Amino acid sequence: MRTSGISNMDDIKTATIEPNGELGDELKDDAKPLTKKEFKKLMDEYMLGVNKYQPESKAENASNVFAEIKGNHGNHPKYLQ
Repeated sequence: MRTSGISNMDDIKTATIEPNGELGDELKDDAKPLTKKEFKKLMDEYMLGVNKYQPESKAENASNVFAEIKGNHGNHPKYLQ
């Protein structure tokens, strides 16, 4: 199992001995590695949620890291002046 990259026996859902003598294994869902496809899907869902709860002006500027610097924020606290 170690040569298959399995470091914890508790992560194994099923294990078999194949006819050719090799070991087969299936990991539990929580132990399976995250694929790029799954990561992209999660990030898309996350960004939809983030943009849903931001005011429209902030949602438009979310990709612009300098939007806050350019904006007019009124008087600054005295300790920053």
